[in-house]
Amino acid sequence: MWATQLAEHEKVREYLSAELERFRNKRRFRVLDLYRSSFDPHQEGNFDHHPPAHRYLFQAYVYQYHLIQFAWIVLEMLDEMIRLEKERNTQRLWTPVERLFRWNNWQLSDTVRNGDDEDP
Repeated sequence: MWATQLAEHEKVREYLSAELERFRNKRRFRVLDLYRSSFDPHQEGNFDHHPPAHRYLFQAYVYQYHLIQFAWIVLEMLDEMIRLEKERNTQRLWTPVERLFRWNNWQLSDTVRNGDDEDP
């Protein structure tokens, strides 16, 4: 079971990394396609096509920036998951209760250990 999960996580990590590189190198410039006609010297007198407002280009770049940052964070999370799965090859149950409350015999009070109730 561990090997299949590890292989699946590594496959997802490789796919996301490849897509992120493809997006950063080629696909993120597709936003500019709507604005290319305004810089074409052959289309100077043609006013049939108006590019969108430049604020939409700014919004697209802000969206792309956050998308890339989120993808990097997911890649870091996948790297950490893969590292933990390689390091810890035995299953165990983890709960935050152990960190909040210490339940060993050394930290229990005398009334709890002896079962004595307080006299009201």
